[in-house]
Amino acid sequence: MKKFILNLILIVLVLSLGIGGFKFLSQQKKLPVQENKPKPLPLVKVMPVQLTQYQVQFSAQGLVETKDKVNLSSQVQGKIIFVSPHLYPGDTINKEEVLFKIDPSNYQLDLQRAKAILNELKASLTLLQAKAKTSIWSWQLAYGQNTTVPALVAKEPELKQLQAKIEQAKTNLELAQLNLRRTLIQAPCSGRVIERKVNLGQFVNPGQILANFYPFSSLEVKVPLDLNQLAYVHLGSFVLIQGDGFKNISGQVVRFDSRLQPTQLLNVYLKLNASPPHLVPGAMVKVTFWGKKVKGVSFIPRTSLHDLGQVWLVKNSTLQIRKVKVIGQRGQKLAVLGLKQGEKLIVSPLGEVKAGMRVQVME
Repeated sequence: MKKFILNLILIVLVLSLGIGGFKFLSQQKKLPVQENKPKPLPLVKVMPVQLTQYQVQFSAQGLVETKDKVNLSSQVQGKIIFVSPHLYPGDTINKEEVLFKIDPSNYQLDLQRAKAILNELKASLTLLQAKAKTSIWSWQLAYGQNTTVPALVAKEPELKQLQAKIEQAKTNLELAQLNLRRTLIQAPCSGRVIERKVNLGQFVNPGQILANFYPFSSLEVKVPLDLNQLAYVHLGSFVLIQGDGFKNISGQVVRFDSRLQPTQLLNVYLKLNASPPHLVPGAMVKVTFWGKKVKGVSFIPRTSLHDLGQVWLVKNSTLQIRKVKVIGQRGQKLAVLGLKQGEKLIVSPLGEVKAGMRVQVME
């Protein structure tokens, strides 16, 4: 029994020493040192910024309008005896083309009457002048050559009165000639018919509108522009206009509207240097503006412009974010303001981006 207890004590002692030694050796074991290897920097491709001068170009949609409308009206009364076959809506009329004729019979009679009255008065004047000469000669024969002939003897009042009647007759003759010419109603300029209001055989009065049309020269294009676009447009700015059935009609800016629209757009009006047949009021056209010349412009790829009009730059391996202003385009490149000569613009894509992050430029 004693031997068994002694053996048990020895076993427990050996086990205790083994466990203690294992703990001691475990505490003395050194943990491996972890090495902090630096993460690789994102690689970026860059292009140097080149500044140049650029004439701003941009396109906008415009609406064709006419600023003037011609109302053809009669200046005399009478019956319409002729209507031009070119007076249907949309027809083209030429300058000085006869569009209406009013019965001239009464006005021809008025002209003959005015001529007869004038001729009669001229004959009366000739007769009175002869009588006046006779009276003056008789007076001078009776009272001497150096005596003053009285006005009544010289028939001066009668002569003045008759001369005044002759002047009035001349005026009446001119009026009769004018009224006769007014029976022919001609187009004052070339244009396109809007509406005809009277027909053959109809009786018209002075001031009555017979038809209306718009002159080709009154066609213009109205283009709404925002304030950024307006900054580069001035009176006389060159434009090219394109539309259905025609293209590249040149023109220029002739005036600006007097107030902004509620949408903060301002209407710009363009004069056309030609009027093709397909160009009519109400047509939508594309207008390309050639605006002011601007210095300090750089052309960058479209893909290098990011949200909020920002670009990424690299300086001393550090990424910078900068906002630029786009003022135009040329092919697949944008014309922008806000960059400096020689700066390095990032043109390759990146994942998460923040200002100040370190990047590595591709060689």
